[in-house]
Amino acid sequence: MCEVALPNKEIAFVYHKEILQQLNQIISPSIAVAIQETIFSGNHAKLKDLIQGLLMQSVSYYDSVGENFYHGFMLGLCALLSGFFVSSNRESGNGRYDIQLKPKNKKLPGILIELKAEKHGTEESLKKLSQKALQQIIDGCYDVEMFAEGVEMIYRYGVAFSGKKVEVMADSVSSKETIRLSKSDYRSF
Repeated sequence: MCEVALPNKEIAFVYHKEILQQLNQIISPSIAVAIQETIFSGNHAKLKDLIQGLLMQSVSYYDSVGENFYHGFMLGLCALLSGFFVSSNRESGNGRYDIQLKPKNKKLPGILIELKAEKHGTEESLKKLSQKALQQIIDGCYDVEMFAEGVEMIYRYGVAFSGKKVEVMADSVSSKETIRLSKSDYRSF
């Protein structure tokens, strides 16, 4: 997924014990596979249910205070997906996406995820917020970089959180669809 180096054996031990073992206790291999399959299918309703279940079983209400928490939570879920370069908060197009999963094999779909959070959100307000997040991906042309590198299909997810509640909106776009757009349809970047 990405190359990282742990500076010494002590840090490697702590990382393994405190991060990886805890993640394996929270997210079983079957849930990890279900999340991966759901992300690849673009099934936002099932993804919502899986994320909702994880939030309910593993997160304290006091943990989920702001967007940074959810960003880390989703980044951790994405780290379970093999075959991707995972990047976060990098500039692309006309803005800065939250999470990008660029496939190592260009025949696999790319994934873009934009996150939003609010306190005391209702089901209706979270739906609007997730749609706003999805629209931000589209308006920001966050898919330009992956298409330029030969990715043929991209799934885009707008995800909104409030406490232990979540709402997910999704769509997909193929490189064939973007070929029809003229350069003037994309803002300069």
